[in-house]
Amino acid sequence: MKLGRNLKFFAQKNGLRQVDLCKMTGITKSTMNGYFNDYREPDVETLKLLARLLNTTVEELIGDNSADISALEQKNSPILSDEVIRHAQRITQMPPPKQKSALDYLAYLESQDD
Repeated sequence: MKLGRNLKFFAQKNGLRQVDLCKMTGITKSTMNGYFNDYREPDVETLKLLARLLNTTVEELIGDNSADISALEQKNSPILSDEVIRHAQRITQMPPPKQKSALDYLAYLESQDD
């Protein structure tokens, strides 16, 4: 698993730092640093959350996708706006049942055809 390298890549691609992801997820700086430096592994739910926040998939986060990363660097990806970051921070401050409802609603919106 190349999680640390991939986290660094997708965070940078989205204009985020470790501290931003900590604020958005409620994960401590120490734990997030462990993910970024490959001496800790997140659980599945944390991987899903990080993938959503980093506009990627769990597979891309954990995979050995060196060639894919090179190709992704060529694409333009939207950088998370301050408004999106504020909403993510608000969600992380909600009680777990409300967090789940908010994430479920986002998943519902993603599944709708435009």
